[in-house]
Amino acid sequence: MCYPYPVPMKKTLSRFLPLFAALIAAAAALFLFRAALAPGHTLLSPDSQPYLFASWLDYAFVNLFGGRWEVPTFDTPLYWLLPLNVASTLSYVLSTALLALGTALYLHHWKCPHAAALLGALALAFSGYHFTLFSAGHRGYFIMMVYAVFLLSAIDGMVETGRWPYFVFAAVCAVSALRGQPDIFAIWCGVLALYALLRLVVRIRVMPRDERPRIFTRWIIGAAIGAATLLLFGYPTIRYTLTDVVAGREAQIADSARNSESAETTAESTDDTTRWDFATSWSLPPAELPELACANLRGYDSGNSNGPYWGSIGRNVHYGETKQGFFNFRQHTIYLGAIPLLFALFAAMSVLRRPADAKEPPETGFSPREARLVIAFWAIVAIGSLVLALGRYTPAYRLFYSLPMMSGIRGPIKFLHFTETSVAILSGFGFTRLLNGDGRLSARIAGLVGIAAMLLLLASTLRDPAGLDGAFTAMDIPEDSAPMLRTLLVGIRVKTLLLSALFFGLGAVAFLIQPLWKSLPAWVALFLVAASLCDSMRATAPYVNPVDVHTLIPSNTLVESLRKTGQLEASTWAGSIDPLSSYTPFRYSFECDEFLYADPGSWQSPDSMPILAARHFRPEDVLRRWQFLGTRLVLVPMEQYNAMPQDSLQFIKLGAYAFTRSGIVSVPADKAQFGALVLRNWIANGSIFTRWEEAPDDEAAWSMLADPSFDLSRKLVVKAPAPKCPQATGLTPPAAKTKTAVGEATGRHRRLVFETAEDSPEGLLLIRNQFGGLKEITASVDGNPVDILRAHVLFRAVPVPAGRHTVEFRLPLHGRVAVAYGATALLLAAAAFSVLKTKHT
Repeated sequence: MCYPYPVPMKKTLSRFLPLFAALIAAAAALFLFRAALAPGHTLLSPDSQPYLFASWLDYAFVNLFGGRWEVPTFDTPLYWLLPLNVASTLSYVLSTALLALGTALYLHHWKCPHAAALLGALALAFSGYHFTLFSAGHRGYFIMMVYAVFLLSAIDGMVETGRWPYFVFAAVCAVSALRGQPDIFAIWCGVLALYALLRLVVRIRVMPRDERPRIFTRWIIGAAIGAATLLLFGYPTIRYTLTDVVAGREAQIADSARNSESAETTAESTDDTTRWDFATSWSLPPAELPELACANLRGYDSGNSNGPYWGSIGRNVHYGETKQGFFNFRQHTIYLGAIPLLFALFAAMSVLRRPADAKEPPETGFSPREARLVIAFWAIVAIGSLVLALGRYTPAYRLFYSLPMMSGIRGPIKFLHFTETSVAILSGFGFTRLLNGDGRLSARIAGLVGIAAMLLLLASTLRDPAGLDGAFTAMDIPEDSAPMLRTLLVGIRVKTLLLSALFFGLGAVAFLIQPLWKSLPAWVALFLVAASLCDSMRATAPYVNPVDVHTLIPSNTLVESLRKTGQLEASTWAGSIDPLSSYTPFRYSFECDEFLYADPGSWQSPDSMPILAARHFRPEDVLRRWQFLGTRLVLVPMEQYNAMPQDSLQFIKLGAYAFTRSGIVSVPADKAQFGALVLRNWIANGSIFTRWEEAPDDEAAWSMLADPSFDLSRKLVVKAPAPKCPQATGLTPPAAKTKTAVGEATGRHRRLVFETAEDSPEGLLLIRNQFGGLKEITASVDGNPVDILRAHVLFRAVPVPAGRHTVEFRLPLHGRVAVAYGATALLLAAAAFSVLKTKHT
């Protein structure tokens, strides 16, 4: 392809093309997210909101260096250097740029021209389902996708050169991707393994026989170094995935089974049916397939007042029969891009032609036959993943479901990640073949297909077969609001159809005038790239809904008053006031001060404290369970509050409150939404117990704790061997509360400090889970090390003498973590230096 600019500029573009792709993607993402970068604003991401918690950095530090081995990702420095709301938004920008960089590297390696590599890179970076998942807060997908695409280039380097740096890159990328999204990356590993096998077989066939021993030796050495890197850097992540993640998914399935059991079905059939329903929820309905080529055909995300989604993605499995659950629920589009989709189709069609296949030596990278096989591979992946995305609507998913461990994969629509990747890569190959004049007949056919697709979109989707009336009924739209909403949705549909048809037409015209490329190649090519990018941006723009962080963290009179009394650390609140308890700003008004919810939630892991406590305490002993967890505050509906006595041995009535836009405020009883109670027998974090009992194991300890005759406010249950109790004098007093903690359990200091009072008795000082469940903390009293005991199964305690003392709990920085991260960083630096040095020479 000929370019109308000087040769030095062409060389510069060739060398730095992937970087240019990343810069363009970053600029486009910054433009889309510009409103979210205003002071105090951020992207609204329901599932990933670190910007709401002042101590999020502390938890990140503890998880990273304190023993959990949380794998650092490419956006970790952002959260340490910038305000959290800014870092949260820029992390999505950085992900978009790096995804474009990785895709451009891959396509550039396969000798795609500049415009073709840019088209494919930007198509994947802004592909609808992937990119708009920021609206759902699925941060892990952005992490996983970046590393998954970089793995493709690493595999190419491993197969073609056998050099050890590529094996190191692959190992680090694999660990980081696994930590980001374990379930979908497990399937990615299967796709990548097939890709590597294809490349390996073809490489061996075209390799001269005298070169094979040398390259085989390189592969063996590289595989050994890669495996060592994988174990060094990724062992904790792999173990976490195989234990905690799998256990958490099984717990989700079990919980789903409990909720759906009916008397008419046997336990076995219920188990099988529930597991199938769980696995195939969020299948892609066939009626939604036109949106792959026509963005936002049925409105935007659910709940968007500017154009609510009224299709059937996210509908509960049995909604049609039960009318229960979600009629629909989605926060993303599934648009692939009209222009990339058309060029991907052309790439798949061009494989059917058999050009002359001249074998090239391995040093050139690959042979023409390899390129054709790779195109065929991605075409098969695109079709296969799209079929699997249909989930319960296709028999093919039953075969996938029957594979080992695949019945735990939830949401078949996730397979669109593979479809998007395949289509983006194929679009780069297709554009390359068009620019190189490869297959004029196929180009003409592709142009006609594009025009036909444009006309079909206009003809077949102007009227939705499902109809608006059924959607309005299911969404409980009032009759007086239906006409206005109908006008809005029809207007969105017409505009969407016309714009999608326009971009399909641009691609079709490019194919039809293919013989004229020789006169205006660069400008037409760059115009199509720009048109494709603009098309993707207009499709994703409706999902960018930044919010003012301060509106999500309203003031809370209850928390402020409790803070003044001291001992707020590790306190909890409990009670269900529907629908307030599930309302996000209401919860955050407590959680931003680490005033956590004491009742178990479906989002929590099976080993979380609320779930373990709920499992071992009887339902009728809810007050006892709350006492065990350190619950300070209980919120109840006003009917229940009014029926309670004014004074009780168990609680104190604080008053009536309401939640307004400005926060939780005290109001008269006739205007209140809920009443607040403070438990009298609250056990503060840092309380000193003078009596305790020894338990030989956890089962015995839980039995003692669940026994109503055991006084939780006066005694601890300590795992054997326990220290000797002080001499009892009279009635055992309640646990003595220390002064307010004089230190914070922060990531910067990695410590928690308590100061006991002058009249504090000798005993055991109880602390709750201040360090995220880590076992490797140390304790000291007045600077002297002391042993840490297991108390109440889930907590810790240390012996303290009577009187005034300083008790410090510290989280050490583990040497093995530093060694693992340091060694991996050195390996990556050496690998990068080796690759860059070779390319330079």
